[in-house]
Amino acid sequence: MTQAIINDGTVAGDGTGENLKSAFDKVNANFTELYGFAGTLPNYAPLNSPAFSGTPTVPTLATSDNSTKIANSAYVQAVLASYALSSSLANYAPLTGVGTSGTWPISITGNAATVSGITSGQVTSALGFTPISNAGGTVNGQLQLPGTSSAIGALLANAAENVQVIGAAPASAQTVDLSAGSVVYFTSAATANWTLNIAHSASAALNTALQIGQSVTLAVLVTQGATAYYSSALQIDGTAVTVNWQGGSAPTAGNASGVDCYTYTIIKTAAGTYSVFAALTKF
Repeated sequence: MTQAIINDGTVAGDGTGENLKSAFDKVNANFTELYGFAGTLPNYAPLNSPAFSGTPTVPTLATSDNSTKIANSAYVQAVLASYALSSSLANYAPLTGVGTSGTWPISITGNAATVSGITSGQVTSALGFTPISNAGGTVNGQLQLPGTSSAIGALLANAAENVQVIGAAPASAQTVDLSAGSVVYFTSAATANWTLNIAHSASAALNTALQIGQSVTLAVLVTQGATAYYSSALQIDGTAVTVNWQGGSAPTAGNASGVDCYTYTIIKTAAGTYSVFAALTKF
């Protein structure tokens, strides 16, 4: 209904305005409309924290919209569809059944899960390393067993160590790589005195592999003939080092017709700096 306007005339008392009856009819009509509208106000939601019922609708936003506007379910479905979740599920293993190439069948019962049909190569590829089982395994790189303040880091019931068995006499300038084994056995009789050079490997210096505050022990066994020879000097990574010999003096001769065993304990005290303790034993 349009608002009813009362004509109150041009100038007071000029007799051009509406009569009282007509004026009050318009007033009553306006109030009737206002009261009627007021009776419908409970059907409207307040601007502050409205609580809707039924099925209210809002315009569907563009998926690129990043504002505080209201998002309806059509908008949510459109955004989820853009991630293509269903197609990516093909890259995951089924929970049950027989796996095809590239999948691992997994069966879950209660809190326990079993996996079948997996090769050791698949496990190694997924983990990035070869797992060790009670059937044996290989660790490439450094295995750290630090222990604690109240427990020893490693307890071995038995262990074996690789030995470098060399079917020759030591060369006059003989390099030994610790990465191949910390026990070296020359099975042919020595033919001359030799300088021993200790490195970690052909591609890595001992200074690189050994950290400050760490030590290694090397045993070098040399077969001696009727004329004996001895190790006259020691180098680490090609640099001469001072050796602290058991008894206070360096050997000046070997022991004929036997095997001489040189043991070296090398302690790294600073970068490229070592304290070396050695002994010569006749067998």
